[in-house]
Amino acid sequence: EDLSEILSVKSDGSITIPRIGKIQIAGLSMNTAQQKVSEFVTQKVTGSSASISLETIRDIQVVIVGFAKVPGIYTVSGNSSVLSALKVAGGIGLGGSYRDIVVKRNDKEIAVFDLYDLFLRGNLTQNVALKAGDVILVRASKEIVAVYGGVKKPALFELNNENIIDIL
Repeated sequence: EDLSEILSVKSDGSITIPRIGKIQIAGLSMNTAQQKVSEFVTQKVTGSSASISLETIRDIQVVIVGFAKVPGIYTVSGNSSVLSALKVAGGIGLGGSYRDIVVKRNDKEIAVFDLYDLFLRGNLTQNVALKAGDVILVRASKEIVAVYGGVKKPALFELNNENIIDIL
């Protein structure tokens, strides 16, 4: 028998599979949830298998404060990252740091995002996935140096433990 159901994750983080039972999946990755649901169904109905897919993701609210262009409370997709949330807020505002963007969750710093790392090296490791209630704090820029003259790309650069050789 083939059975296909569209189930919603309830507010307690569980799904109820008809004629099989209730299983907790909140906070799990898709792979882990798939494995857990498959094992649960196999235990309940011998010789069966199950697979899951994600149809929709609920929106979350995050707070963007500090030197963002338009600070405020934003509703973003549940699979948003720091970078996508900053885009919604208009980017970094005047006097804001591109190198010191803090993500706070439950009043604890969980990541510090450096956009230079992304722009210059393609490093997205600190572009963490956001959860409801996260706060993104764009701190003020600190030391700025102007590089111009006999260089290929004259620009203003924000320092973060670099010296002049690193900048050049």
